[in-house]
Amino acid sequence: MELRNKGFVRLKKFMYNNYRIKLENKKTLIETQLVLMGKCLGLADFKRYMDSLIQDKTGEQGSILVEKLTTNFTYFMPDKKLKEYMNHLNQEDI
Repeated sequence: MELRNKGFVRLKKFMYNNYRIKLENKKTLIETQLVLMGKCLGLADFKRYMDSLIQDKTGEQGSILVEKLTTNFTYFMPDKKLKEYMNHLNQEDI
């Protein structure tokens, strides 16, 4: 399964229009993930995968694709007073 420029443009438009995700400069990462997803779905080429993605009214395939193509990062660094307060609350619960 090869992701050609026309297909990449189609995917970029779909992802931006539906999820507001910009996929600029990520073609290699995207192609790798799409090959794996296409194999899991038993689809032989990218066009069939895109057709299936667009026709999926449940949004399940789109959600899976978003998960595969994005990096979720959570960083929480409380300040010292907040950390002390949180520790105090935790000790009261014991």
